[in-house]
Amino acid sequence: GLRATSGHTAIPQPFDADTWARALDDANTVGCRKLVHPWFGLDAAGQPIRDPQVYRALARDLNRAGRMAERAGIEFGYHNHQLEFVPLTGGGTGFGILTGETDPRLVHFELDLFWAWRGAQDPIDLIRANRGRIRQVHVKDMNTEASFADLGDGLIDFGRIFAHEREAGIEEYIVERDDAGTPPRTPADALETARVGFDYLASLRY
Repeated sequence: GLRATSGHTAIPQPFDADTWARALDDANTVGCRKLVHPWFGLDAAGQPIRDPQVYRALARDLNRAGRMAERAGIEFGYHNHQLEFVPLTGGGTGFGILTGETDPRLVHFELDLFWAWRGAQDPIDLIRANRGRIRQVHVKDMNTEASFADLGDGLIDFGRIFAHEREAGIEEYIVERDDAGTPPRTPADALETARVGFDYLASLRY
């Protein structure tokens, strides 16, 4: 009974409409209703991007990708890590540019709760600043060493965050643990992390 309800596919950089159209076709083939750009924020030297113009150019491309996705019947989003919260030259953050310069009708956000905390951001503040745009969340716990943990074993108070689910616009909760699956990763069985996460969310009251 499993379905691929959403997926991660990077938009071409530089943007190429034909390549993106093929990605949208693939997403429709497996039944994705949402497709998300998964990663951004490092320059060619592997350092955090601090030039606001680079984020503004990405925002324009996200709008183009979102417009094409809309025509293909797919909701398009952006997934954060901690890099989008690095201070930019002249002030502000990449996340602020992406939320401010993308069209809410074309681009939603898949808020990764772990990486938001790693970027020194309270997810509730991000929800309040972006009401209705956070349609997906990556539900990932953090241990006392600021690394990954199964849901319920770490520091993050998910009930406190999910109490704002209507304000956020959340439609999909995705259990995730970056270091799970494929030995020598620990835990080696990613499905065990999925089971623990599902059971935790099913029992969570807020």
